[in-house]
Amino acid sequence: MSASSPARPASSCSTGCWTKRNISGGTISEAGRKARDVLFGLMKTCRKLGVSFFAYLGCRLGGDRAKPVPPLADLVSAAA
Repeated sequence: MSASSPARPASSCSTGCWTKRNISGGTISEAGRKARDVLFGLMKTCRKLGVSFFAYLGCRLGGDRAKPVPPLADLVSAAA
């Protein structure tokens, strides 16, 4: 690899787009693409707010009720 070609994506490109590009060639359907984009958006928002994505997702799907995670809309409003 030459010195001019970076091994990692530019810092302006989040890890999400790097991962999206490398996952088994993408999705088959438009619904799959939309679902992937929604989940990546949630993941990026959780990361920006300092919330574990998997804890948030588990809470929304009825998982661990002992450690509830507030809705992202409430967290975004509080951060603004």
